[in-house]
Amino acid sequence: MSLQFHTFIDYTESVEFSNEHLVSYITLGKNYIHYSVMDTKQQICLLTKAIYNVKGIIGQSEFDTLLADNALRNSSVVHIAVDTAKHTLVPTSMLSPDHFESYFSPLYELETEEIINAQSIDPEITQLYVVRKASLQYLKNEFKEARIYSNTACLLHSYLKIVTSVEEQNPVFIHTSFNSMVITLFTKKQLLYMQSVEISGESDVLYCLLNVLQLHQIEVHNTTIFLTGFSDRQNAIASLLATYIHVETIEIDRIQNENQGLQHFPLPILFNQYSLISCAS
Repeated sequence: MSLQFHTFIDYTESVEFSNEHLVSYITLGKNYIHYSVMDTKQQICLLTKAIYNVKGIIGQSEFDTLLADNALRNSSVVHIAVDTAKHTLVPTSMLSPDHFESYFSPLYELETEEIINAQSIDPEITQLYVVRKASLQYLKNEFKEARIYSNTACLLHSYLKIVTSVEEQNPVFIHTSFNSMVITLFTKKQLLYMQSVEISGESDVLYCLLNVLQLHQIEVHNTTIFLTGFSDRQNAIASLLATYIHVETIEIDRIQNENQGLQHFPLPILFNQYSLISCAS
């Protein structure tokens, strides 16, 4: 095992709180868990932690470590975002609840234990995403009230808010984890492209980015990259991209109508976790 633990915020020893006002947020990836606990009465983020298994996957023992956290266990509601590579966006007006599989069949092969969930992102966009039946049932059994989301749908929910205030005509949002990235392209504030891609190093990020720009006939000098994430090669990714393209990160002042309890949240690193909190609020 190569488990790594990181604590970003921990006020559980210094702030008095009541269990009845605790709400938790968990993002589950293939090799990571991010979780936060909010006190909804005081509007404060009490806790934000991460568990990483860089050389393996998150299994039962890692989840047992998560469940040992009393603040999380005592939460009245737990919002859980699943980081799945199988997802697609559908115009809400064209969505047929009885035919979810027909949207997936040209793109992915569904396994027998997988089911398709839907998440509304805005009135015009719905994301369909895949979760495993056993995992879904396990999560709902472990918590008093568990609500399930898609990690990429939550990211897009945040991007749609941010893009209204950016000056760049063709912003590209890239969020990285240890072995994957989510790349999202807008032009003139309209969504053009969103996809999850497996990566093994910083050159894969650049290669994918250039392919997306070429596909949509956008010149490199006409775009800006907004880079967030927690890849173990994050600095190398940023340096390589900056060689060719203007790179920025997403800071708290870019977020409109921000929850005051998240003023000190590690936004450039855990933007996916922030997005879950924002999406579920």
